[in-house]
Amino acid sequence: MTWLKNAVLDIALTALVITAVVTQIDWLRFFIIAYAGIMLFMKIGVYRSAQMTNRVNKKEEVPVWFNHLLYAIDVAAPLFVGFWLMSGLWAAIWLVSYLTHQKGIQQREAVMKNSKSKKKAKR
Repeated sequence: MTWLKNAVLDIALTALVITAVVTQIDWLRFFIIAYAGIMLFMKIGVYRSAQMTNRVNKKEEVPVWFNHLLYAIDVAAPLFVGFWLMSGLWAAIWLVSYLTHQKGIQQREAVMKNSKSKKKAKR
């Protein structure tokens, strides 16, 4: 459960999304939409980068299922009350995050495959 401290910001943001949906405070909705837009821009940048940055230690990495749960809440809560833009932004963030995760897995597998072939070649 050491990963939980790495998920504090994500949990707090999901709580803000729920608060914005329930209270319908305009400035909070605009804040979350602006945040989501910036986050989407950054996620696309990470996805497009040629070299993925290594994430935190595997023991401390937030489980994929937990990220999916938070993204599902971030998409469903605004959708429930008709905040289409907010919901769409979070859906796009979720999609790009998934694609980035898959790209990272493929890159790690390629590195592992290359390192194994190099070890065999040295023998």
